[in-house]
Amino acid sequence: MSPRNHLLTYTSGIALAAGLALVGLTNQAQAGAFAFSELDITQFEVTTGGHIATNGTDVTGVSFSDGFSGSATLPGAATANLSTTGSDSQCTGNCAGITPSVFSAAPPIGNFSAASTLLSGSPIAGTINGVVETTPAHAQTAAQTQFTGTGNASAGAQLTLTAGLSFTAAASQRFDLTFHGLSQALAGIDFAGINAGSNSTWSVLLTDNTKNKRVFAWTPQGVNGSGGVPLGADAAGASAGTFCINLAANGCQVFADDVSLQQQAGQSLPIVGTTDTGVQQGNFDIAATLLGGDTYTLNITHQSQDSLVSVPEPSTLMALGAGLLGLGFVSRRRRTRS
Repeated sequence: MSPRNHLLTYTSGIALAAGLALVGLTNQAQAGAFAFSELDITQFEVTTGGHIATNGTDVTGVSFSDGFSGSATLPGAATANLSTTGSDSQCTGNCAGITPSVFSAAPPIGNFSAASTLLSGSPIAGTINGVVETTPAHAQTAAQTQFTGTGNASAGAQLTLTAGLSFTAAASQRFDLTFHGLSQALAGIDFAGINAGSNSTWSVLLTDNTKNKRVFAWTPQGVNGSGGVPLGADAAGASAGTFCINLAANGCQVFADDVSLQQQAGQSLPIVGTTDTGVQQGNFDIAATLLGGDTYTLNITHQSQDSLVSVPEPSTLMALGAGLLGLGFVSRRRRTRS
């Protein structure tokens, strides 16, 4: 799988107006905050013998299902709920400035909360659920929230994509699950009185339904498995967490785990500023020898979320600055494939 280069340059500027001002005696938070998280999975495919697996040849009885759950919330605005299937983008508040770049951090546009999803393609070729699928699969989620001004902020966006792929192996042979992954989380505050946080997570579980045993559960953490690295045993077939058993025993090995897809950023009192994980991207490959005639299910969980929460200030708090000038974003993205 060819690597993809992805550049996201992010800068934030924080300034206070000249002069002195007294924050009134109030228990509300004078807030200026943002949070953004993105998780982008591309070139997601199941391969065997050096080619993408095809329904009716390498595997049979393929079925694919997916679903979304998610919403965006903002004080004083209606909650925006995502559709349960397909690609969708929902926003509440001042949303004009976030389109069409719903998967990039928006410039400072005021109070809003947004959640976006994209899903296309299939990891297995051929006719699936009566549709001739294009490959490979692509799944992307992003959540972002901004809040400025005086008020009680309890805002955020969260979304979860779950996908299930069921199939029967036509013969006992090695299958690889390969993809390119990109994730980023950032959060910032420029005035005491609000906490900001964001995170993204991704995991996959492969189960042998015929044997009623899990083959592997994988949460990529950036432990590069060049040459094949077993992640531990699932002796009882029911343990939690990340594991895969030896390839020779019809288990699995990790051949590429370049970066962690579990990203988290947070900014909270008493420190103002920005926390940015930076763009984390790399290639991933996990292999398993599947048994001919056995039926398998591949379950994927893909999540992005963020939140802004006010922290009430003492009623006697006095602060410098006439107000918030804004949060400065410059977001530029370049994606190339070689």
